[in-house]
Amino acid sequence: MDDEGALDLPNESTATGTMTAHFKSDIDLLDAFYLLGDLLRPAFGQWDACDPVCHCILELVEAQTELQDTFDDFANYGGSDAAIEAAVKKRRAAAKKLMNALDDYDWRGRGAEFA
Repeated sequence: MDDEGALDLPNESTATGTMTAHFKSDIDLLDAFYLLGDLLRPAFGQWDACDPVCHCILELVEAQTELQDTFDDFANYGGSDAAIEAAVKKRRAAAKKLMNALDDYDWRGRGAEFA
């Protein structure tokens, strides 16, 4: 982290992106990631079950989890490149579906279709 609070993180599309912290912290990025998940998880679902965008978010989280499992299999048990490529393809499809849902979403209750 530099003096102004910018954290240098890889950006999948450019590999040069940065994330700006709004305050200085001694918490490392991995701990902050888990803390954020723990803080957000209990409230997720109260109204989200009615929101097509949230369904797409969960599909993306599921695809990311499957990709992580595929990397783990590759590293520990000799998984295949084809399995990783399939998991990446699934994550990209889930991300595309999320972007379409965000583009089509109408907050008045007429949300995106589950394509």
